[in-house]
Amino acid sequence: MEFRILGPLEVRDGDSEVPVRGGKQHALLALLLVNANRTLAIDRIVDELWGEDVPESAHKMVQISVSWLRKVLPRGTLHTRPPGYAVIVEWERLDLHRFEELVARKRVRHSMPVDPSGRRPGSGGALALARPALAEFASEPFAQPEGARLEDLRVYALEGRIEADLHLGRHGELVGELEALIARYPLR
Repeated sequence: MEFRILGPLEVRDGDSEVPVRGGKQHALLALLLVNANRTLAIDRIVDELWGEDVPESAHKMVQISVSWLRKVLPRGTLHTRPPGYAVIVEWERLDLHRFEELVARKRVRHSMPVDPSGRRPGSGGALALARPALAEFASEPFAQPEGARLEDLRVYALEGRIEADLHLGRHGELVGELEALIARYPLR
């Protein structure tokens, strides 16, 4: 099973998409995937999903959502661990992990010379994965800081790709793209 959190949340089983309900169940899965392989305390889950407007039944709603997620996710994916829950995912099964790994590799290669063959060093693969993250969860408290962090990583990878293109002499090809990026990110 593959999980995609960069762009719209998707759970894929081979070529087919696993249907994931909307609402808090959908948001809970996104929150657990953003924190994949880490246990989140139920109190933190409640805070991250409801913020300051917590209903009295929030803990029960989380338990119901976890129960439903267990029905659609593969056995052994969603664990109950005191004091809360964790989604356990192999790093290559979550696009967020692959993206972070590719950006980290790009940082290591940042000081390496550009390949004279014209290949871009490092950031192209990361950019292929990078779609606006968590946009569908903009109203959820957890999504704003995490979405901003992922957008910053995406822009960092984009800067690396542009630097590589500049080193390869592709100045003219970059003018329009750079103008649009300057308008969107004037402080970068």
